[in-house]
Amino acid sequence: MKNKKLIAIMVIVLITLCTILYACNDIEYDIIFEVDGEVYSTVTVNRLETIKLPAAPEKDGYEFGGWFLDNNTWDQSFTVDSIMEASISGSIKVYARWVPQQETTYTITFDTREGTAIAAIIIPSGTALTRPEDPTKEGYTFEGWYYDANCTVSAEDLIEGAISQSFTVYAKWLPE
Repeated sequence: MKNKKLIAIMVIVLITLCTILYACNDIEYDIIFEVDGEVYSTVTVNRLETIKLPAAPEKDGYEFGGWFLDNNTWDQSFTVDSIMEASISGSIKVYARWVPQQETTYTITFDTREGTAIAAIIIPSGTALTRPEDPTKEGYTFEGWYYDANCTVSAEDLIEGAISQSFTVYAKWLPE
């Protein structure tokens, strides 16, 4: 009789545990991904599942800075790991953060070697350089621009092409 009671109690405890675990697995909620005030995506997840974040949104002139639980303060980052650690009791909304893209610029410096000064030019990456007027130097003829101070590597081709780095060019002079 004692064994029957013990078995009955164990069966009741087992059924109760199974019911609790089953109920926990069935808790679903929505994660609403918002971009600039509009719903970008909604993901329905089970508390025990690993969520799959939607593809990163795109916006001209900005880089996607991640998903956040707080809009405009950006203190609470939202990631796959953070959702498992959070105590969420219902559907939540997360917000896209945008970070302005930094335009890459390059500086081209002209070393005229005592010729008329030419101001350095700051130019956006990939932009073609407009060649400045040739410098002048009394008693000399301007022979061209070079990458090196010894004037052995001509820079004429790069000056006319798209710029992808900062550099200094050197004037080469020949006596008249």
